[in-house]
Amino acid sequence: MKHKSTKRFTAFLLSGAMLATGFLSAVPVLHANAATELTTVSNGLKYRYIVKDANSCILKRVSDANNDWSLTTKSSLTIPDKIPGTNYVIKELGDQNQAIIHSNNANQTRISTLYLPKQVEVINPQALYDSEMPQLTNLYVNLNKLKRCTESAFGSSNNITNVYAYNSANSTYTNTNTITNFEKCYGLIYQYDPNGNLIYNTDGTPKYTEYTAMQGDLFRVKDSNLNGKLSFLSAVNYSKYCKELSYKYAQRIAQQNGFTATNITKQEKLEMIYNYIKSHVRYSAIYDTNGNRMEGLSHSSIGSLAMNSGVCDSLAFAFETLCRASGFTVTTSPTTSEVACVHVPGHMMNVVHLSASEGYYIVDCTTSSFMRTNGYENTSFEYMICYGLNYKKSQAMSNSVTFTTGMLSSNEFKSGHSFFKIMNQYVNGPKVEVYDKNKTSCKYINYTSSQTPAVGTTCNVSTFAYHNEIPQFISSYCYFGIKIGGVVIDTNKTTQTITVGGKKYLVRFETLNFGNGQPQVCSCSNYYSLSITRTT
Repeated sequence: MKHKSTKRFTAFLLSGAMLATGFLSAVPVLHANAATELTTVSNGLKYRYIVKDANSCILKRVSDANNDWSLTTKSSLTIPDKIPGTNYVIKELGDQNQAIIHSNNANQTRISTLYLPKQVEVINPQALYDSEMPQLTNLYVNLNKLKRCTESAFGSSNNITNVYAYNSANSTYTNTNTITNFEKCYGLIYQYDPNGNLIYNTDGTPKYTEYTAMQGDLFRVKDSNLNGKLSFLSAVNYSKYCKELSYKYAQRIAQQNGFTATNITKQEKLEMIYNYIKSHVRYSAIYDTNGNRMEGLSHSSIGSLAMNSGVCDSLAFAFETLCRASGFTVTTSPTTSEVACVHVPGHMMNVVHLSASEGYYIVDCTTSSFMRTNGYENTSFEYMICYGLNYKKSQAMSNSVTFTTGMLSSNEFKSGHSFFKIMNQYVNGPKVEVYDKNKTSCKYINYTSSQTPAVGTTCNVSTFAYHNEIPQFISSYCYFGIKIGGVVIDTNKTTQTITVGGKKYLVRFETLNFGNGQPQVCSCSNYYSLSITRTT
């Protein structure tokens, strides 16, 4: 039972002291911790709630009518929009870090399906904690009304498999566990009009949801109406629901980019997957309009695969998930799994297995290290995580596992698997285009820097990942053309200054070898780096 008597007594003493000094004279009684709990019994259920104002309340607990704690008789529960027999609309769930439902007794009926009130705007810490409802599988929620959901609202949300979004226009629920429904109901990737229709740009491409660049690799959603959806997704990101959605994205990406082909080697396939992540996923975190960091999304596979944004463990989880979708064997054992996520203090990366005799090679999508030891020769990692198979926030498969690691001696990358990275110092900078000089109508990239690349593709480079006919950049043999604000860039120069719209920009274009970070001198694949900095 989660009642904190010490905290409540301390709060009482503080409240009394503040009242005595007059400090609370302007504080309304609707503050959750100071307000009086009320109780209503209806249809065999007891509701405990706290009045917020004349029309709304905070739901604190739903239990059996003869019980102040447990709910033991229902597998499906619909929480009404109002407290029965009152006009108090339920706007918040949970109070004082307590779950609203306790349904975890194995010898009794447990909640597996839960309908939340349709007017709920806030889901407070631990309000729907997974340890209190370990069998919760189906969750029904009105995402359009939700304004805030705390990261800890669902715990690690292990068993949630389906999330159904309420549509007030026709009073129906939509299962959001398909890519199409997920993107439509959340609106975090593409923009939709009030009728649920996709909004298109003038060139016929779908319009991305807009995010504002903050300092460093941080981005904030522009539309405050998305805060609730963003924070809800971040709160349930470790659920089966999100991991299965992530795998569906991985399957689509693998099929679209040729990762499932049977006529390529394991090493080539790993290169293609690595290059996809380096090309399409920005190392960054996303915030809501109030400046709250979405920790769950920053560290989850779905952040990288659906929203093209994440930090080191997100990149590692995405790599493993893409590998599994591309046919690699992923197990919970370091002796049989061809791909795994491994943890070292403060960092996560991947190890890959080409054959049992070779041991493991390190792939680190964060530090741009492919099949190199990266200083971890025969190291003992803290633990191994198989993200694609397990649904817990942090599940150690093997503690202190020693991996035999090695590095490829030469030709780390095969021909035709290059990627392009654009670094523009100014969000509202000039338009960047990369194109085939022999086929001006075929643009490999048509990237406008005013589209902040936290969500959606940083640059549309999927062609680079799998078209083997794309030639390598070796001096004058380059087929690539680059335009910045309509100005053609000389790709034979490392640095140059251009003028666009009366402003001068320093442009740096480099072709780097993946293995040692030096300018390209061999026939291995390339890393094309373009940076733009305004000087006046």
